[in-house]
Amino acid sequence: MKTLKFFKFTLITLALFQLVGTIFLISNIKIAAAAEDLPKSLLFTPQINIPNSDIEGTVKVGTYNSKTEKMSSDLLGKYIQALYNYGLAIAGILAAIVLMGGGVLWLTSSGEASKITQAKDLIIGSITGMVILFCSWIILNTVNPDLLKLKTLETTVVKRMDYCCDPQKGNVISEKNGKCSSGTICQNNQECLNDGNNNFACIEASKFLCCEYKPKSGTSLVKCSSVQSGCPKAPAEWNYTTYHTGYCGNKTILANSCLAGDCSDKDDGEICEGMKFGYCYNEICWLDAGQEGEPCGNQPGSTCLKDGSKCDNHDYNGGRDCGEDLFCCQKVTEK
Repeated sequence: MKTLKFFKFTLITLALFQLVGTIFLISNIKIAAAAEDLPKSLLFTPQINIPNSDIEGTVKVGTYNSKTEKMSSDLLGKYIQALYNYGLAIAGILAAIVLMGGGVLWLTSSGEASKITQAKDLIIGSITGMVILFCSWIILNTVNPDLLKLKTLETTVVKRMDYCCDPQKGNVISEKNGKCSSGTICQNNQECLNDGNNNFACIEASKFLCCEYKPKSGTSLVKCSSVQSGCPKAPAEWNYTTYHTGYCGNKTILANSCLAGDCSDKDDGEICEGMKFGYCYNEICWLDAGQEGEPCGNQPGSTCLKDGSKCDNHDYNGGRDCGEDLFCCQKVTEK
């Protein structure tokens, strides 16, 4: 009797699985991108193959449409369809085994009523399970044909944004073609760093030592010197204090250490880490008053300009000041 209950439970479970699986069954899947769009193909190799299906070996994930900049993929639908077909085959084999087991049990019952009843239950259960399995598609298609279709998924591709290291402006977004009108894109371990005089360059900081000096009288200033090996002697009226790995330019700043000036977690217009003067823009610390074309204020897109008439709004809300005869404009429009 326990065997009968086990077989019934197995068949019912598989039948329900197949019934739900058909909801996601794909019919006539088409790739959304046209051939003339020259989409880029992505390939995927599953760790576990599904035999006799589209999910075996290296399969195509989807296609990229360069015009819409979207990726269309039917891989999920193929997986569901493959699982459905695989489960359907397993369920059919189990149902056939149960059907044969019921027949054998009936033949060997020797007329015993309880065994005949058990055999009938096995046969009826297996036939019922197979009917549900193989008719589920017809049932769902009759109720609503859309239940059997899973549309191709379309996702917007997140593009990598490159920054150019402009000698005067620091990090600026590269042009649409990926090139720089001025400056270069920093490669490998390089960063766009400020030498302290608002001159920017792509530098691999790990190859430098930063030597620190403090004045013999007072502690409000620190002189920084970047070298590749060996700190030089302290200049007159300065004392050598320490060194650390990294690039800090060649500058004198109002701070406790040359390590001051980090902007990695700062919003535009915030004071650089550990400094009294210096403001963060594009994760770079800018010192002194802003020159023409340089960032200022604390509003998005604020720039120092000579002609204040081109400003939609003057930025007076703090942040970096512009130099003499320059205006900090929040937004610029052509007039």
